[in-house]
Amino acid sequence: MSPGVQDIATKRASSPMARAMCAAAERVRATREVRRCGARASLAAMQDAARPSLVSAADFERIVRQTIPLADLFPWVVDEVFHGRCVLRMDTDGRHVRAGGTVSGPALMTLADTALYLVTLSVVGPEPLAVTSDLSIRFLRKPAPGPILAEARVLRAGKRLVVGEVTVRAAGDEEPAAHVTGAYALPSPR
Repeated sequence: MSPGVQDIATKRASSPMARAMCAAAERVRATREVRRCGARASLAAMQDAARPSLVSAADFERIVRQTIPLADLFPWVVDEVFHGRCVLRMDTDGRHVRAGGTVSGPALMTLADTALYLVTLSVVGPEPLAVTSDLSIRFLRKPAPGPILAEARVLRAGKRLVVGEVTVRAAGDEEPAAHVTGAYALPSPR
């Protein structure tokens, strides 16, 4: 999604033209998701694409950079964020490569965990005290250094736990490099 359309979608501008552009962008995203997941996911994909994220990309980045100092070592950016779905991108370099010329497992796990955190906040709102309670990763292939994408979606959101999955792939590669499932625990209401 282009930055201009994403800005409109994120801010939910009030003009009729902006609302029309936002709705068109969300329909395109839902259509892509239907094609990727098949007919069984079509209704859920359209419903998710029609609902805005409860945290903006800028708010998420601010929360992470202020509360997790280690995040500065990983040059990730938010490509897309919708209610229950997001895409993060990390441009890997020599710091993220291991022997054999592949992106290291810890770098992939960090990107996946960050994507899972964003998708959690997309359904619960800005909550800095949400923490990883479970993370399981299956490495499927060796991604070459360069842009790596993490596509995350919520599988179930409850009052105390949000469960999701992340597909990690090299940009431009259809085959996943890793499949991740995990959960974020939410703080108790006070």
